[in-house]
Amino acid sequence: MFLQRTRVYGRENVPKGEGLIFVSNHISNLDPPFLGSMPKQRVLFLAKQELFEARFLSWLLPLIGQIPVARGKGGSKALKEAAKILKKKFASIGIFPEGTRSKSGQPFELEPHTGFLVLGKLSGAPMIPVKLSGTWEALPPSVKFPRRTDCKIHFGKPLDIDFKSLDLKDREALRELAHKVMLHIDSLDRED
Repeated sequence: MFLQRTRVYGRENVPKGEGLIFVSNHISNLDPPFLGSMPKQRVLFLAKQELFEARFLSWLLPLIGQIPVARGKGGSKALKEAAKILKKKFASIGIFPEGTRSKSGQPFELEPHTGFLVLGKLSGAPMIPVKLSGTWEALPPSVKFPRRTDCKIHFGKPLDIDFKSLDLKDREALRELAHKVMLHIDSLDRED
């Protein structure tokens, strides 16, 4: 990556091969390319539909395989498409449960959505927790071009979630599990 110093922790926690789900915090527009450049897998991302309507991105995002999500409509079409990709092991998927980036640079200031758990249930793919730090300092919302700064990426061990018995109709249980996953991701950098 073009950032000055990038430290990667826990790379040994990432299984080899495609068909993984990377679940991460989201603090900057740099997060998708940063996360996508770190593992040895091809990582596609679920991205808001509005990005596919921007002049430059309208041709680039489909070209590199990104998946549009119609926000506010549940995203079931995007999740089904992502699950097909994971089952075929064509690529891995990166997903940000908060749905949008932090405005303050503070991780986990937004309520997590539960779509990443639905994707885990639909695909049966291993889910890797990821914590990004430093990307907000490199590209906060008020800046157009990235600054050189230190960035870190922490890969945790695959999450131990029993997706077979996960009830997708139990909204409260899904929200509780989503919060637990985000708290786990937040703790990943405490071993530096």
